[in-house]
Amino acid sequence: VAAAGVSSMRVVGDTLVPLVLVLTLTAVKQIYDDLARARDDERANMRVAHVLRTGVRFTPLAWGALRPGDVVLLADGDAVPADLVLISTSGHAGQSGQCVVDTSAIDGETVLKSRSALPELNKLGRRPMALGTLCDTLLTYKQPNGGPDKFSGVVAVGDRQ
Repeated sequence: VAAAGVSSMRVVGDTLVPLVLVLTLTAVKQIYDDLARARDDERANMRVAHVLRTGVRFTPLAWGALRPGDVVLLADGDAVPADLVLISTSGHAGQSGQCVVDTSAIDGETVLKSRSALPELNKLGRRPMALGTLCDTLLTYKQPNGGPDKFSGVVAVGDRQ
């Protein structure tokens, strides 16, 4: 029952019009954000990484074409194209298999994080011809755990773990 002097159509109109307007504007903004994200993803997927798939030569490959098992060569200051396992480092600090990584795009922290390669794998990087043996390497790991600082897995090269 409508209140005296107030039409039930007026109450519906006063409520429905603003609600439809807010929902429409929200949907338009979501579509715009999705299109911007897709454009950014496409731009990132066109960036180039140097990848070892066969032999000992690194060849340029678009980030979007990377697949699990690819060995990616990164230089100082390069953006990291995907979740990677550190195999080896070079340079003076590389003797110990240590490097620092900027994870600010992932976790927002601006402090550089120290990462270490396994000593057995780090030796491969100092002998480029040995990188071809990575084709016989199996990495078994747990599902991602939500943090860039935790990784649990087993590396088997040939018949050694």
